[in-house]
Amino acid sequence: MFLRRIETLSTVFTLLPGTIVSTGTPGGVAAAMNPPKWLKAGDVVRIEIEKIGKLENKVIAEPASTDSNLKGSWPRVIAGLLTL
Repeated sequence: MFLRRIETLSTVFTLLPGTIVSTGTPGGVAAAMNPPKWLKAGDVVRIEIEKIGKLENKVIAEPASTDSNLKGSWPRVIAGLLTL
């Protein structure tokens, strides 16, 4: 599954050595919360790697029509900002 994601990403992005591809959901979030809390349009997803930088992406509503290869994949984010 992970290799398929890399393959799909590499068709639209240039992946160079050192490129970080962040996938998955850490334990204790979303469905594991009581009550469950899911991301919605307007939320911000933020990841940070100490001494490297941080990346912030705004969640958007999924378009009515999506590429069937990406259907059901997550996250749907735009406006990436990498701060070094």
